[in-house]
Amino acid sequence: MNVGHEKKWETEEVREVLKVVSSEIPKLIENIIKTLKELLDEFYSPEKVRERADAFITFYKTLVENGIPEKEAIELAKKQLVDINMILERMFSTFGKYRHSE
Repeated sequence: MNVGHEKKWETEEVREVLKVVSSEIPKLIENIIKTLKELLDEFYSPEKVRERADAFITFYKTLVENGIPEKEAIELAKKQLVDINMILERMFSTFGKYRHSE
């Protein structure tokens, strides 16, 4: 077996892999950033904030109108709120745990 030929082949394979990685990783990162930006824009747009506030108030009022005590109704309504910061924190935390376990 020709060891020099084998090393050359491995070097060419590594070069090809690095070429693909260097062209694909920036696209992947760009897509992730674009998706996160769209998510944040959607979540924090004034219209969406108003819609969530209206839904929160409606949910709370409906609970109270149906006999749920105000204190309990507010706690139940709070649990229905989505906290995008918490979601992102959990996502990145999970990603970090996954990365460290490899």
